[in-house]
Amino acid sequence: MNAATPSSMPATPDQWAQRVMEAMVVEQGKATIPEDAFKVLGGFIHGAADKMMPATAMVALATRLKEIPGSGSAADQVCALAAIALGDAELNGALCKALYGARGR
Repeated sequence: MNAATPSSMPATPDQWAQRVMEAMVVEQGKATIPEDAFKVLGGFIHGAADKMMPATAMVALATRLKEIPGSGSAADQVCALAAIALGDAELNGALCKALYGARGR
């Protein structure tokens, strides 16, 4: 399975973390989440009934990623996913614009 074409909503914090890890790529020694995969993950967060579960998983994952050399960008992206889950207005607005265009949802 590929994060850009997920088959189902993650049901546990471990599944959320696994989905994000599957989406990551390493280019020139740096881990990152490609834009399309980031949008898919953000869409899943928007659709989650319990947003605290992905938020908790993202914070835990970002904390671990910060310890790995070359993972700073991915850790920042995972923090952004946590902020989206926690309702950050600016990041949610940007994600909605990327997902749904200027029309919104």
